[in-house]
Amino acid sequence: MQHKSQVGTRHKPGCLNHCLFERATAEKIRCQEEVNRTNKTIELANRLVKGLEVLIPMTEGLDPVSMLTDDTTIAKWNNEGLPSDTMSTQNATILTNCECWPLLIDPQLQGLKWIKSRYGSDLKVIQFSQKGCRIIRVQAWIYH
Repeated sequence: MQHKSQVGTRHKPGCLNHCLFERATAEKIRCQEEVNRTNKTIELANRLVKGLEVLIPMTEGLDPVSMLTDDTTIAKWNNEGLPSDTMSTQNATILTNCECWPLLIDPQLQGLKWIKSRYGSDLKVIQFSQKGCRIIRVQAWIYH
């Protein structure tokens, strides 16, 4: 008899409404939390795009060149004719760690002589202003 009386209380007119209201409130809170997370992500992205400082932990003094090469290798490159400026060292690091077709920034063409001597006849040097440059690049992509 006690069980029937407890079951009967679940079917009181206001009980179903109360359960639905609680469920709807819980769902609203869950959705609002998701909206808040999305808004925070968008806000951080906007701050990053606008150039404002976003606090991302980073090791002090991190240098990609020192991670990818060592002083002995750089000295060897300099002995081979690579200029000792920072940009040439960065270009050489990219070149020696890249699997294919590295894009190097060398406006004064200082590193070009070193690259040509290092890779010899295996190297095909082109410039964007060169006639037929596009055809040469397409052939390189096809036959790689």
